[in-house]
Amino acid sequence: MITKEDVLKLAALSKLCVSDEEADSLTAQLESIIEFAREIQNAGFETDKLPEITHTDTLFRKDEIKASIPLEKALSNAPMSEDGFFLVRKWSEHE
Repeated sequence: MITKEDVLKLAALSKLCVSDEEADSLTAQLESIIEFAREIQNAGFETDKLPEITHTDTLFRKDEIKASIPLEKALSNAPMSEDGFFLVRKWSEHE
């Protein structure tokens, strides 16, 4: 079960500002999504029908070169940056 505290913790980790009202709404929405996923997980289906529903010819778009956002804008919300690069904290003890 998803709690309001879970939503607030996730928001903090994501560096999102979430009001109490939004947290209540998000809690209900996330619980609904998880319940739906449980229903799908428990639904039976025939694996021999799987190739019929996994037709992937149209899933991939053609690669096209598009303009990017300016570097300053890309780095504007970064907590840390230096010389045009994002700085991130070390998270692994392996080097």
